[in-house]
Amino acid sequence: KDSDSEDGGKYIGLLTAWVSMTAAIMSLVLGRVSNVYGKATVLIFGSICFIGVVVPFVLFPLETYAGDAPEPTTTGASSSSSNSSPWGWTLLLLVYTLHGTGRATFESTLKATFADYFPQEKEGAFANIIWQNGISGAIGYILTFALTCPPTSEEEPAQWGCMRYNDGSYHDVGSFEVLCLTTGVLAVVGLLRAGKLYEQEQIERQDQENEGLVGGWNESNEGAAGLQPNDDAVSA
Repeated sequence: KDSDSEDGGKYIGLLTAWVSMTAAIMSLVLGRVSNVYGKATVLIFGSICFIGVVVPFVLFPLETYAGDAPEPTTTGASSSSSNSSPWGWTLLLLVYTLHGTGRATFESTLKATFADYFPQEKEGAFANIIWQNGISGAIGYILTFALTCPPTSEEEPAQWGCMRYNDGSYHDVGSFEVLCLTTGVLAVVGLLRAGKLYEQEQIERQDQENEGLVGGWNESNEGAAGLQPNDDAVSA
């Protein structure tokens, strides 16, 4: 299995480039889509794509036994004789394509939406994006080695989500997957809520502007009426 892992490792650069290429292409496509269906639709689609990155790992977990996890191969068949794994080029490309599509919405549409929502505080809004991205990245990095699980024997099935790494350590990737799925769902809910708040603010701002125009029009009329001579003055 070590040799299989080394052979598969040479494709990491190719898959990473696939994410960037997908993000670049989908940025152009989603830009046209947002002009027709709105930015919120594109952002929801991007969140669904990020959720879709995790779903294959939930449906087809790499671990079957704590001590005998199947290795993905280029043909889609598992290197373990006792387990059949669907992990191959098709499923890997699907995961990386979904990641690239979600990244396209983050790099373009999300930042444009922040600029729309905070027109008077664009610098603060973009700084908030960087801060949130850095915090979430740090948390994800820490959890990669902080979420561990106790090992079990090869004859006894491991707990759900417990996966054996190449260095022999056991990690609770199941909790990681649940966290990612929950975050994706909350992102959709938060986006819908933010859209409602933005619409309410736009309506309130429009009402204030209309009240200001009506008040200014009344003041101008009153001023004009004060300048007109009254009948007594004219008769005198």
